[in-house]
Amino acid sequence: MTANASPISAASCLVVRDRGEHGIEVLLVKRAAASRSFADMWAFPGGKVDAADRHQANLLAPSLMPAARPGMTSELLAYGIAGWRELLEETCGDQALCHDPVHLATMLAHTIYWAHWVAPRESPLPFNTRFFLLDANILAHTPAPDGHEISELRWLRPAEAVGEFLAGRLAAAPPTAFNLMELLAAAAMAGDTRQLLAQEQGRPIIRIQPRVDLRSTPHHSILPWDPRFAALGTDLTADPPLQIPERYRDLPSRLQILNGVLTTARKC
Repeated sequence: MTANASPISAASCLVVRDRGEHGIEVLLVKRAAASRSFADMWAFPGGKVDAADRHQANLLAPSLMPAARPGMTSELLAYGIAGWRELLEETCGDQALCHDPVHLATMLAHTIYWAHWVAPRESPLPFNTRFFLLDANILAHTPAPDGHEISELRWLRPAEAVGEFLAGRLAAAPPTAFNLMELLAAAAMAGDTRQLLAQEQGRPIIRIQPRVDLRSTPHHSILPWDPRFAALGTDLTADPPLQIPERYRDLPSRLQILNGVLTTARKC
């Protein structure tokens, strides 16, 4: 991403469900080969925030915000609506629900603000993405690929998904893989999706914009809590946050993908 490029606002949903003895599962979708971004890669349902999402958020904020969980703000509402809309579009849901205030309020009551990632300056896809954790119990449909934006979908336990990425059997961008690792750690402390959302609501959120270590081969994405982060570049907008949430300190601080295989490392 060049210094003059404006990041594209986007929203993505980590949709989770309970599967009895199998525990919590998360929905992953495979982007179509013809996709303009992340083609043939596995990700969470989501896409760009458009003008209609922002208009609807401004119009309905007074009535919708009372239903929202801690951590959701009126400024984030357009992102939440966009994530819900994209989820319905990509998985063959009833898109009329995107415009129903009652269903939007229900969505907000079963969603928490999960993470905020911004693409590195070097990225050709300058996305500014908000991630939301969404309880699948509110879905009125059984998700299926729309055949246009996504070609496949899978429900996987977070541990299975992380294992598939590390083994190179599923290809994903670093934010997808990292958010799955974070979900794996959070789900280990929760018995079901209801407890997971209650446990994680209002969580501290920081803006994560990786820096790329061009001196390494292959290149590493360095995250803000890594000791090398401050030495990479002079982009003031990507300075490390003053306070790093404790949950990140046990997670990887360096990510790389080579030939479709994800590798991680913790800070030295």
